[in-house]
Amino acid sequence: MKKICYMLSGLLIIAFSACKKDLLDSQPLSQYSDATVWKDSTLVKLYVSNIYRGMPSEYESASSFDALSNYTDESTDNRTFVASYTYNTNTNNATNAPFNSLWNAYYAQIRNCNVFLDNIGSLNASAGLKNRFTGEVRFLRALYYHYLYNYFGRFPILTKTLNTTDNLYIPRGSDTECINFITAELQAASDMLPKSYTGNDRGRATKGAALALMCRTYLYGGQWQKAADAATAVMQLNLYSLYPDYQSMFYTANEYNSEVILDKEYLALSSTNQNTSFDNSTLPPNYTGRSSGAINPNGALVDAYEMKDGTTFDWNNPVHKADPYANRDPRFDASIVHDGTVLYGLPVNMFVGSTANPATRPSATGYYIRKGLDPTYDPNQTLNFSGQNFIMIRYAEVLLNYAEAQYNLGNIEEARTYVNKVRARTSVNMPAIPAISFTMDKLRHERFVELAFEGLRLWDINRWKIGPQTRGAASLTGVTIGGTLAGPHTYTPVAVNAQRQFADKMNLFPIPYTEIIKYPASTPLVQNTGWEQ
Repeated sequence: MKKICYMLSGLLIIAFSACKKDLLDSQPLSQYSDATVWKDSTLVKLYVSNIYRGMPSEYESASSFDALSNYTDESTDNRTFVASYTYNTNTNNATNAPFNSLWNAYYAQIRNCNVFLDNIGSLNASAGLKNRFTGEVRFLRALYYHYLYNYFGRFPILTKTLNTTDNLYIPRGSDTECINFITAELQAASDMLPKSYTGNDRGRATKGAALALMCRTYLYGGQWQKAADAATAVMQLNLYSLYPDYQSMFYTANEYNSEVILDKEYLALSSTNQNTSFDNSTLPPNYTGRSSGAINPNGALVDAYEMKDGTTFDWNNPVHKADPYANRDPRFDASIVHDGTVLYGLPVNMFVGSTANPATRPSATGYYIRKGLDPTYDPNQTLNFSGQNFIMIRYAEVLLNYAEAQYNLGNIEEARTYVNKVRARTSVNMPAIPAISFTMDKLRHERFVELAFEGLRLWDINRWKIGPQTRGAASLTGVTIGGTLAGPHTYTPVAVNAQRQFADKMNLFPIPYTEIIKYPASTPLVQNTGWEQ
């Protein structure tokens, strides 16, 4: 699906370079009617492919809203005009909050799913193909509802295409109804979907993706046994394993590797929105005049990476402070650009006044993101586009989800075993956490470092209700680096003043005010607590 064709509606198909030329030559694209689409399996496949197009991605947020990690203790932005900066100061309302557009964007894709499900019976194709397409669409509908739930909480459940004669003022479902709907869709999808694909179909929804998303949904909903059961079902497929090399797992050259369960597809050097500007948004500004180096890892994350022997990094330890980036968990160097990192053959010197930390556009924290940067990216290219896929679900997350579910069920040793499996990845090889030291905080810490910058931390913070500690006034730290190019360099941890404030209402984003006022007073769309206006 890497060079997939996308359909924009039942009446208009836009095809990109990899589409079949005979399809383009057959008749003007705008002349495809609904009746034509639902009789042709090729067009139906294009219709389904378009629904994949809106899948969420941390890579896209890096160049639009700004990175989702900036709403957490993973990172901040060196620009004060971006949406996350304002939101993190608790000065938004339901009219101007970030991600307001996602409510309509996700419901637009849900409507596309419902249109498909209302019409798939008309397709003259084998039962197997129709079943697979239906499984993909039910998976995608569940995926969009899953993200609606993450951002906004309870949502109106729409299962058919609405017409003007229908009741348009559907209330929000309860938490239980929303979780049950998503997981029922995923169970149905898992029964219809294949275990894998080949060729250009790689990247489409699979049985494993449905089960893994079900596991995550149950975990977020606090249904521990069901989350553990879904994770077990993924493991019993015997399809996935921890990719040996943590850093290169995210490279373009290693797409569709053994750990990837679901990803979003991208193409580099394309003038369409099939690409992202992730590399350009994260590289230090000395690598290209176009680079913003805007998304800067928080010192809280940097300091969370343990020493290689499994002990805690400590700025008060003079040995650690003298050489803070030596002998750390290998995931640290795979994820963080720090003073002395070599990128594209060039050392990154982060001392104050250096090209990587100039008076203009410096890192706000003294760090940049390395995780996900592709070594094949050319920072001097004319176009600023990246093409590495964004991994939405991978096997390590499933193992950590299983561990968390088991811990909450009281099966502490089972949980520890699976956390240690993740730590034992070949390229990581961190010491096992001993039983005497294993706590829920240790489990949460492992999620923090293993899954950094993968778009999951915000949902963890919100469901664990740890916003005051992780998103409040004291949550941002960094390092000031002294010295010259010739060295030596000195390192001083500092607080970063980003004027962050956290309020409990920020565990959810507000439902857009434009949606609230569409409902009549007699059947209101109830706003999230604290966001009323």
